[in-house]
Amino acid sequence: MQPSLNSWSLLLLLAAAQGIFLALVLFTHRRGNQRANRMLALLVFLFALRLLETVAYWTKYLLVFPHAWLSTGALQFLFGVLLYFYAKILTTAHFKFRLRTAWHLLPFAMQTLGL
Repeated sequence: MQPSLNSWSLLLLLAAAQGIFLALVLFTHRRGNQRANRMLALLVFLFALRLLETVAYWTKYLLVFPHAWLSTGALQFLFGVLLYFYAKILTTAHFKFRLRTAWHLLPFAMQTLGL
């Protein structure tokens, strides 16, 4: 089967490109809460990567590049954690990452290691 783009795939591809651009802008922005901006930039960037894999699946480009199949599968375990960290950074004056907060990353680590 030949890979092809349709209008929905093109729209999602543009949305992923906009997400990558927004992540770049948030990461390099110097004003405001830089830690929160960087956390939000990481969240938006990972979501855009996941969206790119979805577009590749719908357009059958994953058949051309089979090594990219499920390359972003473990990222779904980071979305909630990064959103939680973003909210904690915004609401807590001096939020620091400690071992107690690292437990939230355990499902992602287990999925990545294949446990």
